[in-house]
Amino acid sequence: MSKTAKKGVIGGILCSCFAWLFFLVALEPRWFQSIDNLFSQLPQWRTPAVESLFLPLASTATIIPIAFVHFLLASFLFMRKQRLESLWLMGNMIVISGVGQVIKKVVDRPRPDFADSMERASASFPSGHTLLATTLIISLLFFLGQTVPAKRGKRHFIQNMALFLGLIYLLLIMMSRLLFGVHYPSDLLASMLLASGISYITYAFVFSIKKYVLRGR
Repeated sequence: MSKTAKKGVIGGILCSCFAWLFFLVALEPRWFQSIDNLFSQLPQWRTPAVESLFLPLASTATIIPIAFVHFLLASFLFMRKQRLESLWLMGNMIVISGVGQVIKKVVDRPRPDFADSMERASASFPSGHTLLATTLIISLLFFLGQTVPAKRGKRHFIQNMALFLGLIYLLLIMMSRLLFGVHYPSDLLASMLLASGISYITYAFVFSIKKYVLRGR
C-alpha cells in the first residue's frame, strides 16, 4: 500500500471515530454525560486575569485569522509553482470549516449550562475554535514539508518543533473553551478527529489523482 493510500485509511479511521462520538452525543447515555461534565467546575476559576490571557488567544482561532494565514501559505506555494499543493492547503481548510458548520446545525447541541459559563448563540458540537486550530497545525506541518530542505534532518527537526509548539497552542485553545464553559470535552475531541480525518482523506484523494495523472504522461 502506498503512503498516499495509507493516509486515506488513517483518515477513514479518524472519521469513523468521529462518527462514533457523533452518535454518543446524539444518544447521550448517562455514562457519557458524566464524562462530559468532568470539567463543569472549571468556569468558576475564570478571573479577569484569566480572561485577559485567554480571550485574545481564542480570537486567533477564528475563521478570519485562520483563513488569512492559509491564504498566505497557499500564495507562497503557488508562487513556487506548487499549485496543487496550494489548492489543497486552501481547499482543505474551506472543506473542514464548511463541514463543521453543517454538523453544528444538524446536531444543534445546546451549549453547556455550567455555573459562570459564557453565553454563546451558536451550537456546541463541534468546537469551531478547536477545529480551526487543528487545521492550522496540520497545514503548517504540510507547508514546512513542502518548503524546508530535507538536508541533514533539518526538515524533520523544524517539523517536530512546529508540532510541539502547535500542540501547546491547541491545548491552550481547548483550555480556553473549557474555562469559558462554552464546550464539552467531547466537542473538543470531535473537532480534532474531524479536522484530522478530513485532512488525511482530502490529501489522499488529491495527491492520488496527481500520481495517476503523472503516470499517464
